[in-house]
Amino acid sequence: MKPSAPSVVALAAIDLALRRQKTHANGGDALSTQEKDNLCNLNEDLAKYPVFLTIQLTGKMRKATETLEAELKLQIYIQQHEGNKSDGMFPILAALAERKKTKLEAVENDIKTAAAATTETQVLRGRILEAIEILADMAQHGSSGNSAGCLSASESAVLQGADTLSGCGKQTADITSGSNSGITKLTTTGYTDLSPTAPGGTKQTAATAKCGLLHTGASNGALNSQRVADGATLASGYLKLADNNAGYTMPNIADLSQSDNAAPKIFKEAYRAIKKAAAAGLHTSDQFQPVKLSELKTSQAALRAFKAVVLKDPKKYDPVADDATLKAQMDKTYTDEEKFASDWWNIAQQNSVSKESFCAQGGDDEKLADIRDVDKLRQILAYYTAKRSEKVSSKIKELEANLKKAQGTTKVITKTMGESYADLKGPEKCGTNDNCKYKKDKAEEPKCALSDKGKKEAEKAGGKDDKRDEIRKRRQKGDF
Repeated sequence: MKPSAPSVVALAAIDLALRRQKTHANGGDALSTQEKDNLCNLNEDLAKYPVFLTIQLTGKMRKATETLEAELKLQIYIQQHEGNKSDGMFPILAALAERKKTKLEAVENDIKTAAAATTETQVLRGRILEAIEILADMAQHGSSGNSAGCLSASESAVLQGADTLSGCGKQTADITSGSNSGITKLTTTGYTDLSPTAPGGTKQTAATAKCGLLHTGASNGALNSQRVADGATLASGYLKLADNNAGYTMPNIADLSQSDNAAPKIFKEAYRAIKKAAAAGLHTSDQFQPVKLSELKTSQAALRAFKAVVLKDPKKYDPVADDATLKAQMDKTYTDEEKFASDWWNIAQQNSVSKESFCAQGGDDEKLADIRDVDKLRQILAYYTAKRSEKVSSKIKELEANLKKAQGTTKVITKTMGESYADLKGPEKCGTNDNCKYKKDKAEEPKCALSDKGKKEAEKAGGKDDKRDEIRKRRQKGDF
């Protein structure tokens, strides 16, 4: 039986009403302001992290460089000068090497660790920002904000597009700002603000918001009449959408110190990377500090150098037997912390050098305090080391010349004595000299020869008691 015309019209009206009902489905609540703020505050922190790490790494490199600069300046002073002041710099140099480490061997690993932490945190930041901006863009066309949408601005309004979203890690912090503030929303403990597990209460509710993105049911979700697959998430797994229903939950990831299993994958990777960076010392400032007298007196390297170079004691250093005496002697030499800084440390660090030492032209000498270039300091050290070597070489040549001169004088004296004895002919003349003895039985001249006393005088004049033996011995000992 065919339906009558009025029946067909009625059925069509019912179908249209049902279609209209599906088209205007309720959807879900807009994301609450609490979740938006927590995620955006985290993102703002993450946007500062690359600059923070860069400043920390730069600081570590600056410390290593300043340590090398201080060491080179001490070495330059030692090469330039002689005497007690120069000798007193050796223990300072030893303490600097022992106590002030450059840690350059760790730089390669630090750079890799910083790069990994930067990558993981910025991936997380990008994923969070993308999710928030998508929710912000899902707003009713032509509305002033009090209509449908997916990101709450208040309990009665939604954000009208991503361009109305401020902050939220949109802009990476500028390295030129010089800001060195660390991040507080992600620490070695966890994500400090991400403890709530239920949605916040400040939001545009479903009746007005009609946010299909936050509803997974067949009639109210984003897939028209199809149900969204179970386990759907937003914001890299942080917002867990309810299965076949409106709403969402969040994991509590505020404290991951005992276990990070609760954290979604990308959140977990960022947390682990930042924890590793902190363990490597990349979250703490590190600055070079000058050597102090107290460090000198507790450094075995400095005490050993003080005994050998300052006190010129050739005996082997024994901490148990020597330390008390050496520390007392250090107090006499360096006085106190203030005097040590002004009369020793600063003198070496503010020493002046010739511009010729680094191939500059003319003008006054330059203070080392104004030179912050390791390569230039190395060049200066090489120059003064060569000058010192040249001076030592010249001194050795001078001593050798004096030795030859002494040897030549001895030969002349010996020859003159022998000739003088030979000239004493006849018993009368020979007998007048105590150093002579006349040999009357000798067939040929000269019959006047050296007496026992004369032989001793000749040996003495010949150099057995002169300075040659002393010079030889000193050369063998390495005194010059």
